[in-house]
Amino acid sequence: MKNKTRISAVLALGLGATLAGCGDSTSGNPNANANPNVGTPINYQHGGDGTTSTAASAGLSYTVGTGSLVDPTVDYMQALRTASLKLRGTLPSLDEQLRLQSIVSTGTANDAQLQYESMVRGYIYNSPATFNRQMFYFWRNTLRMGGPTPITGLFSNSNTDTRTVDLDSAPAFAAMLVSTDQPMTTLFTAPDPACPSFNLVTGTFTPGNCNNPSGATVGTKDPGNNVPAANQAGILTNPAFLAQYYSNFGFRRARLINELFACTRYPAELTNMPQQLGPYLYTSPWPVDSVTNAGNGFQPVFLPIRPRRMRGGGTDSGTDFVDFRHDCQDCHSTLNHRAPMFGIFDQVGYRDPNNLLMVTSTANNAPFASVQEYLYECNPQATDTMANPTCPKILAWRYGGPTFDFAGTPEMPNFQAFGQAMASDPQVIQCFMQRAWNYAYSHDDIVNDLALVPDDVVADLTTYFVQNNYNMRAALLKLYTDPNFIRF
Repeated sequence: MKNKTRISAVLALGLGATLAGCGDSTSGNPNANANPNVGTPINYQHGGDGTTSTAASAGLSYTVGTGSLVDPTVDYMQALRTASLKLRGTLPSLDEQLRLQSIVSTGTANDAQLQYESMVRGYIYNSPATFNRQMFYFWRNTLRMGGPTPITGLFSNSNTDTRTVDLDSAPAFAAMLVSTDQPMTTLFTAPDPACPSFNLVTGTFTPGNCNNPSGATVGTKDPGNNVPAANQAGILTNPAFLAQYYSNFGFRRARLINELFACTRYPAELTNMPQQLGPYLYTSPWPVDSVTNAGNGFQPVFLPIRPRRMRGGGTDSGTDFVDFRHDCQDCHSTLNHRAPMFGIFDQVGYRDPNNLLMVTSTANNAPFASVQEYLYECNPQATDTMANPTCPKILAWRYGGPTFDFAGTPEMPNFQAFGQAMASDPQVIQCFMQRAWNYAYSHDDIVNDLALVPDDVVADLTTYFVQNNYNMRAALLKLYTDPNFIRF
């Protein structure tokens, strides 16, 4: 394995296994008389606290010349072993080692570099079965999902009807984009077919649709996502991804798209002008009280205007609600503007036909969440008795970016535009290269293990990635033949 100098880091403010920063106590409602339809606020429960820090080192730049490298020791044989293991899952053959060693021992440095690059190119472009398999495993590990056992979950609003989902369709889709030289931004924007299967023996992909029109009525059959082909958005509407990360309020889905594809934990957005709110420093660019909380005028409205739905049918008469306090809003100001987009999918990633939220609230009796619990601007007017309001232009990937409707009935959420906003984010583009760099250099996960990659380390690689239409296979060839990679 590569024995590179690791980039040291200390803990950064983040979510860990759950979101951080809020307590688990229950408080009374200081404005209980302000609205008879508003009940008791319940603080959203999180686990753990983080500390803020920064990366310690700038690392080696891709533009650094050979004479100024920290460790100028060139070892083509070590590099070949590492590249072979990473790109095709096996050590180089004896013939490959002898050919390269012969040139290293008797030829010029240029000859050795050319031979090494030719071999690595062969691993990437001339060995599709092994390369595709490695990419499939890479994306399985990156997405933290997959395996031979499908996931099983409740279908729709039933308490008993369960369906299964093949978890490999998401990593197979990402690996297929690499293998076929498609822009990796398509990961967030691709229409159907976007749920392929992968054959581990032959290393081949078989296209498959995420939408399964008959899934709603066929036993334990994979139900698909119930999103028309043209409205899908790659992995963002992949039923396996949505099923894997089902949770209360859909926060795991919103959390993972940031951790996996922007390479950072929450808080996902920071302002350069934070505000002091009592004992808390509010660092989000979203306006204070942009999400629901117990403050007068910022509370969700329920009965009798919009009753809570319960799993299995019926409604709940409770009016208690989650209080996203100021110490929670650094994270939730972004989370609450993203999660409803994906909250309309049930435990097996099937979209409710009427776009009703299919994730549960943490309020008493665990009713289905209501959009006004996330964002007070989605509260109904006194004459509005719709079960599912449109709530226009309330959702966003980033503050100040494009905004999207929370779709009512029968409108379809604009998954494509949301995915395009992600695909246009430079941080998301760079994240592809940071994850590829960590894998190549045998470093741990950039988020879970804080194996941070400073921006300047992958700056040139990211530029190359963009200039080549987000072609990850071409970027991998550059990464594994870079002057830094052959030095130990």
